[in-house]
Amino acid sequence: MSAVLLSGGWESALCLIQAISKGGEVFGYFYDYGQPYAKQEYDAVERLRKKFKFKLLINLEEPFKATNGVFANRNEYFIRDVAMRGHKDIYFGCRNLLNMMDKYGDSNKQFAMRMAKELDVKIHTPALLMPKFMVKSYVLEHGVTEKDIYSSEGYKYETK
Repeated sequence: MSAVLLSGGWESALCLIQAISKGGEVFGYFYDYGQPYAKQEYDAVERLRKKFKFKLLINLEEPFKATNGVFANRNEYFIRDVAMRGHKDIYFGCRNLLNMMDKYGDSNKQFAMRMAKELDVKIHTPALLMPKFMVKSYVLEHGVTEKDIYSSEGYKYETK
C-alpha cells in the first residue's frame, strides 16, 4: 500500500507513475494548506486520478492552513500524516540532495532520510537530482499531457 504526496506538478506525477508501476494499491494524498494555487493543483490531481485510477484522499483539515500557503516543515507534516495512516511506502517529489539546495528545507534527500528513519517508513524520491526537463520528459512518455499538469514553478523546457 503506497502513498504519493500529490501537488499536480511534474515531480508528483513522476512519483505517481513510479508507485503505480511497482504494483499494489496506491493512495494519492492532496493537501490544501492555504496555498494560493490550491484549486489549480487540485484540478491537476483530479486529471491524474481519472487517467491512472488511484484512490485519492484530500485533506482539508484546519491544521494544514497557512498564511499565504507557506508554513515551516509542511512536507514533514504531510509525511507524518500519511505514515500515521499506516503507509510504509511514501513517494515524495523532491529533487534536491541537500538541505542547503532547498529553500524550505523540507524537500530534499537529507530530510527524507531523516523522516524515513524516525517514522520507520520507506520514502521514495524518484525525481532526486533529475533536471526538470528529464522529469517532464519521463512523465510525458507515460501518457500525461501538458494540460494534465499544474506547476507553480512554470516548466518551460522543450522536450522531444
